[in-house]
Amino acid sequence: LSGSTVDFTGATLTGPVGKLNVLVEGEANQSVNLADFAFDQMVVSKTAGDVVWGAGFTADKFTCVAVSAMAQTFAAGNRIILRELLLDGSGDGAAKNLTLVSSEPETAWKLKVTQFASVIGVTVSDSDASESAVVIYADQPSQDSGRNRNWTFTRSRATWLGGSGDFTDPAKWSSGEVPDVSTLVIVESNAAINVVGD
Repeated sequence: LSGSTVDFTGATLTGPVGKLNVLVEGEANQSVNLADFAFDQMVVSKTAGDVVWGAGFTADKFTCVAVSAMAQTFAAGNRIILRELLLDGSGDGAAKNLTLVSSEPETAWKLKVTQFASVIGVTVSDSDASESAVVIYADQPSQDSGRNRNWTFTRSRATWLGGSGDFTDPAKWSSGEVPDVSTLVIVESNAAINVVGD
């Protein structure tokens, strides 16, 4: 969807079950009304511009990587139902490029995540995720702008930089610090990591 306004209200969607995908792209601001339809994959891949969601929707997987500042505005009172939520607004690691807000400040937009959420580099307000099966951890750098339910904004991340070594070696971690119990640890290789102690 690369047009400025897309509205599925009154539409009939046909296609293989579980194979309807949505890609939102482009540089302009966009208004997208998916009219509570269900999709398999939804990807927001914009180099500029914001997205206003005009109704709720359901998706197996929703992904957005914001390389520059982007706001996504969700219709107040409408429900977004996702099996997986993947949001990354961290840019260079310190940015909060992605903002999630309600169309009516102080009136919640509803988020239900049933299995998995990976969220980093976001600023969130007015999100009610109380129906989610998981707590939505918005890892640092992220910001709680108020009135969010079932979100946690205090967890940090540390990624193993590769190779074999000792877990307690700060030089092996992207954060430059040894992770503690509140840190999400990410190991993307099959390196031998020595773990000793508690």
